[in-house]
Amino acid sequence: MEIYKSKIGATELSNEQILKARGFLVENNGKLNLTNSGMLLFGKNPSVYLPSARVRVVKFEGVDLQPGVDFNVVKDRTFDKCLYKVLEEARNFINTQLREFTHLNPNGVFETIPEYPEFAWYEGLVNAVTHRDYTNTGEYITVKLFDDRLEIYSPGKLGGFVTIENMQYKRYSRNPQISRVLTEFGIVRELNEGVKRIYREMRDFYLKDPIYSEPDQHSVLLVLDNNIIMRGKRKKETMLKNTKIKEKWESLNFQQQKVLQAIYDKGEITSEEVAEIIDRKKNAAVRLLNKLIDEKLIVWTGTSKNDKYGKYIIKF
Repeated sequence: MEIYKSKIGATELSNEQILKARGFLVENNGKLNLTNSGMLLFGKNPSVYLPSARVRVVKFEGVDLQPGVDFNVVKDRTFDKCLYKVLEEARNFINTQLREFTHLNPNGVFETIPEYPEFAWYEGLVNAVTHRDYTNTGEYITVKLFDDRLEIYSPGKLGGFVTIENMQYKRYSRNPQISRVLTEFGIVRELNEGVKRIYREMRDFYLKDPIYSEPDQHSVLLVLDNNIIMRGKRKKETMLKNTKIKEKWESLNFQQQKVLQAIYDKGEITSEEVAEIIDRKKNAAVRLLNKLIDEKLIVWTGTSKNDKYGKYIIKF
């Protein structure tokens, strides 16, 4: 509420005055109650009253969900605070899960670019939170991160006269109160440029156009492809310009190659980070790193083996 009052220039008013003026606090049988929109926007725990009012972010290893012993979910996080906090925290978390790719640009300079343009996926998430059908109490917004794509699933079909074909040019707000407040927060612009810019940003990154669909006529699905094959190929080609790495690459096992690639991408790495990459304990990560040191592919930058500031880097 304090952030919101600051945004609209009404810091001298009470929370109750603001909520009443915006229609989020109404009297019922002599008692003041938050409306559903008021709870979603300003409630401490909206999902207690609206269980589907949450965003779930799931990261998979691979390009599809695998069942049983091959279950491949590597991260699973749910965000269920007020919408402002949901968007803030989900955005920060997704950013930590997306990869970056390094390649040699035409000017001979190493350039690092993100897996997707941030505007594209964040605008897709904002649109889902703003325009989803909150009367659908059995579904929640889901963001799925696969090796080759990012999917955003939003309950409720497109509203009003908006269709898959005209959504770049037409706008309709199913939840106008939510849309207005998120606009006042500076998150939504209400100028209908968001979807058009998603297309433009993807093209600027030399990626495929976003794919919108209504898979079951009761939801909207946005799919962003990341061209992982070409980026992975360029990344490997760049790394193998290092003669020492190229000579020994084929003799390394898959995990050693994976870790060496990660060190090359990040510039430096800790044993804890390697343990997470290979999904093993720290001791196993240290053994793998020592093997790469023995191969004279990486070096340890610490002053001793117990130096907490030391990291592993590529040996050039």
